[in-house]
Amino acid sequence: MKFKLEPQAGYDTKIGELVTFMETMRGMTLADLEGITQEELDRRPPGGNAIGALLEHLAAIEYVHQIITLEERDPKPEDLNDWQTGLMLGDAQEKLRGKSLQDYLQQLEDIRSVTLRELQRKRDSWLYTEGEWEGGIPFQDARCGGRNQSPRPDPHDAKRTGPAVEPGRRADGREAGTNA
Repeated sequence: MKFKLEPQAGYDTKIGELVTFMETMRGMTLADLEGITQEELDRRPPGGNAIGALLEHLAAIEYVHQIITLEERDPKPEDLNDWQTGLMLGDAQEKLRGKSLQDYLQQLEDIRSVTLRELQRKRDSWLYTEGEWEGGIPFQDARCGGRNQSPRPDPHDAKRTGPAVEPGRRADGREAGTNA
């Protein structure tokens, strides 16, 4: 599959590139679903999640991100009522058994259409909004927390004063690009 980050008509340049990335990733996900059976969609490996549940999770997470990033607020409990299964996964996903691939795909399409519509209303500068989480931790990009909203670092973690991983380093602290 050829992938090239390009602007999209109807969007500011960088937002269009974001849309290209989002739509390419969605296309790759959907391509992997071709020919999947209901049994495969519902099969849950021990300690894991069924493919259908993961599709529900994708829709639920995008919905929550719409609220956090596009509406710039934390989700209210009533916003999440219909999405608990997709957000929680685990044993809750048993409720999804038998949900058709077409139903999952329609759900993903409905959520994405709202995201795309709202992104058309944004300017590139929106991507670079700077702010501060509770506890005085700065962030760039309101897409990661709205206006001092979640997700936020643990306010009880006094050592956390910057990004979780330093640029150029892996999560284990080693220099990126090395095996040592």
